[in-house]
Amino acid sequence: MFPNDLTIDALGTSLRGLGLRHQAIAQNVANADVPGYQRVDVSFEGALGQALAGDDIAQTLPDERLDGREPQYGPPGQRSVGLGVDQSSGMVMRADGGSVDPDTEMAEMAANQLAYQTVTAMIGKKFGQLMYAINGR
Repeated sequence: MFPNDLTIDALGTSLRGLGLRHQAIAQNVANADVPGYQRVDVSFEGALGQALAGDDIAQTLPDERLDGREPQYGPPGQRSVGLGVDQSSGMVMRADGGSVDPDTEMAEMAANQLAYQTVTAMIGKKFGQLMYAINGR
């Protein structure tokens, strides 16, 4: 996104990961009554933490999708933070083989929404600092 600005890159990557997690949760809720449906989850925090620890984070995150289409990656030579889309095949909660608990999914959605709002506010503050540095007011 911005050359040599690790904060903006990390926050942007977090927004994309949280957005994909929101899609996964919505997919889980939509398929809660489908017999045998296994919930999906998105994990990106570990890869993001490793990238931040090495001070090497990509400016773009792989554009992975839940619908199985081929992910599209950023410019060649950039290191990307990967997203893990996991199916919880070991958790069977219902007699029909499904593993979605709608109450748990709604709690996850609320937590994800709060995280998304927090990261968005942090990005706003970062751009406010940049505006202050540029304009001096």
